[in-house]
Amino acid sequence: MTSENTIQHKSISYFKSFDGIRGFCCLLILILHYRFTTYNMPAYIAYFGLHSFFIMSAYFITKTLLKDMDKTTSMWQCLKVYCFKRFVRTFPLYFFYLGMLIPLYFIFKKIFKTDFGLLTEFKQYGAMLLTFTYNYRETIQYIVDKKMTLHTIYTPHLWSMSFEEQFYVVFFFFLFFTPKQFLKPIGIFMLIAIPIMRIVGYLHMNKHTDDHELVTLILSRNALFQIDTFFYGILLALIKVERRKIWIYLTIFFGLLFLFLMFYTSYLTSVNLNIPFYEALREDKYYYLNYGYAYLDTMANCFCIVLFGAVIAYPDKITIFTNKLLVKLGVLTYNLYIFQFIFLPFGLLLAKILQRKLPVFISEFTGLLFYLLLLYYFSKLTYNKFEKPILDWKDRYIVKLYQKGVAK
Repeated sequence: MTSENTIQHKSISYFKSFDGIRGFCCLLILILHYRFTTYNMPAYIAYFGLHSFFIMSAYFITKTLLKDMDKTTSMWQCLKVYCFKRFVRTFPLYFFYLGMLIPLYFIFKKIFKTDFGLLTEFKQYGAMLLTFTYNYRETIQYIVDKKMTLHTIYTPHLWSMSFEEQFYVVFFFFLFFTPKQFLKPIGIFMLIAIPIMRIVGYLHMNKHTDDHELVTLILSRNALFQIDTFFYGILLALIKVERRKIWIYLTIFFGLLFLFLMFYTSYLTSVNLNIPFYEALREDKYYYLNYGYAYLDTMANCFCIVLFGAVIAYPDKITIFTNKLLVKLGVLTYNLYIFQFIFLPFGLLLAKILQRKLPVFISEFTGLLFYLLLLYYFSKLTYNKFEKPILDWKDRYIVKLYQKGVAK
């Protein structure tokens, strides 16, 4: 039998590892968005990082909701607890960021005599940002004129928030009303059906537009083509993860396979389009070329789920993600992700200034460090002074919600 102390130890390591994975993936995305002049991180890294966020979110929410369904006495009570947890977790910081853009607009107009496109961005997409439908902006552009007509500067990353909120709304009713014996079969069906829809969607859109970037962004952001990502997390929560080495072997296999396909697909793209290999690796618009639409998302999802399974099965052995810095970044991930595009220009500006005296790479690397440090300390401040007090209040209020309708 496992002692209570051992269980507690495993639980702590397990959550630390997930925080570390979250922090590691967030750091990769932040570096990717910085964009060096020459060599950049592969776009595939960003897709893997975002998929890991979605799968992890679905895993924890499934675990939590199943417990809440047992604790509460009615659907309405469970729905109230679920919505309160989700909305208090995501809404305050999201709308705080959107609110920050208002004074930023006036500061830009006062100092630089221009708003750098901020007002245009809000006029075009403000309604979608406020209604969490922002992940469909490329779909609308495809319907209207089959071209990317506006590249956003301050809110390009917020599509993922819309995607997650849509999942939160649908997920409760799916899990609550679906008989438990059908959850796994439906999940497996979705893992097969959605990749087929991606293939059909890509081939259909490619017939009507030559804008590869637009097609790539629709395929990667439209919930219709990516909802299977969340079902990987749901299935992981529904199965019993045993301490078996198969999880480690599968992690190595899918990790190497994903890397091989990433480089192989990019190599074919660079040869076929006569472009530099690093450009084929970096640019989003090349992600789905050479049949990448048929397998790359699935490979990223498979790699994520077996990695998480290995961490759950061997929390005492897979400790690389319990690094203190990664765990700290993991705790601050939401803040880091939300505020990144406010501080990114400061790093790029410093790099431009330093290039007058220093080599390009050293200047840009210094700018990257400056950007990350500014973002880290601001995120730490907003977490401690804004987000954490709200989360602490949420935990206290949840107790009252449970007391109003606890299952006897």
